[in-house]
Amino acid sequence: MKKILIPALLLAVLVIGSIGVALTSSDSKEETEVQEKETIETAQIDEPDTPLAKDDTEKDMTEEEITEAEATVESNSGQVSANTSAKKTKQAKKRPVTSIASPDTPKAAAGAVAAKPSASHRRPGSGSHSGNNGSSNSGGSKPVNVNTDLVKHDLIKSDTVPEINPLKGLIPFSGQTSFPHSMEWFYIPVSDVEVAEGQYDWTALEDRLNAVSDRGHQAVLRFYYDYPGETAGVPSYLINDYGLEMKPYDEPDALGGSGRCPDYSNQKFRQSMQNFISAFGQEYDGDPRIGFITEGLLGFWGEWHNWPFDEDTSDGKPDWSIPTQVYKEVYEAYDDAFDVTQLVVREPKDGIDNVSYKTGYHDDSFCYSTLSEANGGQSWSFMQRLINHNVENNWKFGAIGGEIYPPLQGELFKDSPQEVAGSPLQDWDACVAESHASWLMCDRIKGYSGTTKTNALNASKQLGYNLFVSSATFANELKSGDSLSLSLDIVNDGVAPFYYDHNTWPVMVGIKEDDTLVKKYYTSWDLNSVEALGGSQTFETEIENPGLGEGDYTISIKVENPLKGGVLFSFANQTQGSDGWLTLGTIKVYGAQVDYEPVEDDMGPGEEEDPVFVPVEGVYEAEFATMEGTACLSDLAKASNGQMVGWIGTGNGESGSLTFTNVKAEEAGTYTISIDYVLGEAQRFCTLDINGGQDAGGTSTEITFKSTGGWSSLGTKRVVVDLAQGDNTLHFHNDTGYAPNIDFIKVDKGSNPDPIEDEDDTDPTEPETPDQPDQPDEDTPSGNHTYAGPGLAIDLDDDDDYIYVDIICDTTLYPNWDLELNTDGNNATGYQLPWIWAEGTTGADFVVENGTLRLHHTDTADWAQSTEIEEGIQDFESSANGISFKIKKAALTTSEKTLASSIGFGLELKDGDWSLVKASNNGDQTNSMSQYNLTH
Repeated sequence: MKKILIPALLLAVLVIGSIGVALTSSDSKEETEVQEKETIETAQIDEPDTPLAKDDTEKDMTEEEITEAEATVESNSGQVSANTSAKKTKQAKKRPVTSIASPDTPKAAAGAVAAKPSASHRRPGSGSHSGNNGSSNSGGSKPVNVNTDLVKHDLIKSDTVPEINPLKGLIPFSGQTSFPHSMEWFYIPVSDVEVAEGQYDWTALEDRLNAVSDRGHQAVLRFYYDYPGETAGVPSYLINDYGLEMKPYDEPDALGGSGRCPDYSNQKFRQSMQNFISAFGQEYDGDPRIGFITEGLLGFWGEWHNWPFDEDTSDGKPDWSIPTQVYKEVYEAYDDAFDVTQLVVREPKDGIDNVSYKTGYHDDSFCYSTLSEANGGQSWSFMQRLINHNVENNWKFGAIGGEIYPPLQGELFKDSPQEVAGSPLQDWDACVAESHASWLMCDRIKGYSGTTKTNALNASKQLGYNLFVSSATFANELKSGDSLSLSLDIVNDGVAPFYYDHNTWPVMVGIKEDDTLVKKYYTSWDLNSVEALGGSQTFETEIENPGLGEGDYTISIKVENPLKGGVLFSFANQTQGSDGWLTLGTIKVYGAQVDYEPVEDDMGPGEEEDPVFVPVEGVYEAEFATMEGTACLSDLAKASNGQMVGWIGTGNGESGSLTFTNVKAEEAGTYTISIDYVLGEAQRFCTLDINGGQDAGGTSTEITFKSTGGWSSLGTKRVVVDLAQGDNTLHFHNDTGYAPNIDFIKVDKGSNPDPIEDEDDTDPTEPETPDQPDQPDEDTPSGNHTYAGPGLAIDLDDDDDYIYVDIICDTTLYPNWDLELNTDGNNATGYQLPWIWAEGTTGADFVVENGTLRLHHTDTADWAQSTEIEEGIQDFESSANGISFKIKKAALTTSEKTLASSIGFGLELKDGDWSLVKASNNGDQTNSMSQYNLTH
């Protein structure tokens, strides 16, 4: 038989090619080694004028032998490819697989924050890698075989749950606190952003979101129209242009204050709500600064109810129930407007297909009325309502949030908690287990200390998800250019899922060398697919050409927070790093030279920058004073620097105080301290110790603060004190209760230079008559001074079309006020008001209530029977010490009332609970009201 000599180089290529293909299969190592050995031993090479292989002898092969050898190579190559393909296809059917074409590819994710560009440079510390292509180099000889077998690496679960993790745990109202938290809560009125019909200015929301995100936290927020004790959040055009009825109420016990409830059946109002929600979604769906949105808007505090003004009228209160159709419209509007950001709603409603809306729910009385009847709760409890409407399992895809019932926040986490009178204390563990809550508001965490703080922190860790990696499978060795295969088993033994997918919260694979991140790759792993209560999910990825050069590396994963600088996600594993990367194990790569680009890595919240502060002479901001104990910062848009200090005083054994040092006095003597503060309760007290107080040779002053009308409304309190020449120390505290929140103090030389009248006689000086009011604008008729009394002045004037009103008060205006008007000249008709501090009664036909004109229909003392007059008040303006507006004369002539030539008027200033603070005509008038004769 004729012999054919095959060139040695050609046959070697065939053989090595077969070996290389075989090595790509991770489960064919043994077969490859046998094949390599047999092929080299049997396929000897004859080639003239070429150095002979191995034993320097020629090997003759017949044509049949050559054909058989070639067939063997092709067969082995095809079989390896077929086996690999079949294996991958099988795996793809049973678990999610990601194929990554190239490293460092930016993701296209909603709400993601783009990486900052950076200059190219070599990998730190090592320069470039040397390639060897099978030959020896400075790194040593390449082994004949690189073991690319996949190896399962078991990871150890941590003994404790991470102290802080994004999108879960106890959270405060917006502000700073040392208690670990990842989110902050705030309310915001719709009127802050809807400035006119169809026009939205998002500046107020932007300011609040930025304040929260600058601290590395995501926000949970709720828009409202009606917040008891606060100014209504209804855009003014709905009232002035479309006659939306605003029903007044005053419920200091049931609701904590007064307000005005909109008529939710008004069609224009309903359409405006839907338009607002649509605009809100277009602007903010997927915003990385927002963790969750509570749908809000409807009812008191946006809590989807108007209790006690409901269908139960046995308490004598009218039925202001919100129509079922309105709930449905809001549900649908939010469902259409938001696809990415998670939504929660207060409660399911009767008559609505609640199951069709994929939302979470919000328990606003956690541990008070959480548990279902079967678990010892009430028939009307949060969980019982969810069960009654078949949405008790919504927690599997929509977060359960809420608020620990406020009266219980001071007791719940003590070692021996006590029930608050009238507030049953339900078991924390049972409430968490049945509700599957992920986050809960608890503003009292700002003041927790000692054991209470430790217990609260442990309770916070029980909420929401708890993810850990039980094992990771990858090869310990790779050749440069090989694909990197990785699979993970992730377990969630928390009470709830992680609610976002890879589009907003992606899982990254990272490669580190000497603790330096040199490569990262994005996956499409969805953490929200890992079920709670012990659920496990396997994830796989294949990173083609990961771009690694020869060296030793650690392989890690990290969940990227879309908020740049946000709280880092932590797995509950012992190898979880403080930089957010969870170390899975090590790999060794053999191969070529690679120059690395720097890899940007978000390390979470950094050092907080000191706020920009422009000092004003004599003014001392509370946020720059010394806060002791529980005292801490809270955001307030209306505050002078956007922040105030709260939790001053002592409650439930926890103490906080605020100290201003270096308060300057040019000379020893009497000074007036003006305190700008916020108080949503009827009154609070505080002690001011100057230069150490009486025990240290200084002075101590007890101060009474009255309500400013709500926790977002500012007021001013003035006290007269003695200061020493030079630097003084002012220490605010309350040893028996809480003081108000303080914005800043202002120091003026002298005794009460800007006088204030206080009902509590705290100020040691008598109030003085205020300065004359400012002159009106040029287009307003000249002032006609009609009333001046202690701390109050009212000017009226008129022309053919309007009555002009200017009200001057000697201090920051009280939160609520009424201007009563007798317009028909008849005291026997209208609202029968026994005018405070004056003789007789009067019949008030109209009232200007906080800027809204209302007509009184009958001769009773019930303003609830009144009707709002559309466009009756125009050019309304208010400042710290004054109000001005004009009343349309045509609005004062109706089918019931005729405008007389002389009108009576009187002003009442009210606190946040609508209790009288002061009034005009306090004893110095004989008539029921001051009189004004119309001149036109």
